[in-house]
Amino acid sequence: MSGYTKPIRPIITGTPNVTGTKPAQRTAQIPQNPNAFADILRSRLQTQELTISKHAQARAVQRGIHLSEDDMHRLGHAAQKANDRGLNDTLVIMDQNAFIINAPNRVVITMVDSSDKETVFTNIDGAVIV
Repeated sequence: MSGYTKPIRPIITGTPNVTGTKPAQRTAQIPQNPNAFADILRSRLQTQELTISKHAQARAVQRGIHLSEDDMHRLGHAAQKANDRGLNDTLVIMDQNAFIINAPNRVVITMVDSSDKETVFTNIDGAVIV
C-alpha cells in the first residue's frame, strides 16, 4: 500500500441556503370543520351508484324481475342504511322481491322473487325492509 489516501469530504445535510429565493408558501387551506373529511367521504359514498353483479343480472332475467329507476334508488337507500349500521352482506326485502346486497361495495349480489318459496339465505349480517 502506498501512502496515498483519498481526501475526506464532509457530508452536508439540510436545505441549501440559496440567496435571492423566497421560501415556498403553503397554499392549502386547513378546513375550519374538523369533520370535513368525514362529511365529504359520506356524501361521496351516498352518491355512489348501486351496481348489479353478473350473477344478479342473470337471476333477474331468469326470474323476470324488472327494476325501475325508483327501485334502484330505494335499493341504494337500503344499502346506505345497512352500511351506516356496519352491515356487509344484507338481505333487502322490497315489494315482492328479496335482494342480497354487499353494502360497503354497493353491489347487488343476487335477487329472488316471490315465486321462490322456502328460500334460505345464509351468510348475511342483517336485513332491511323497504
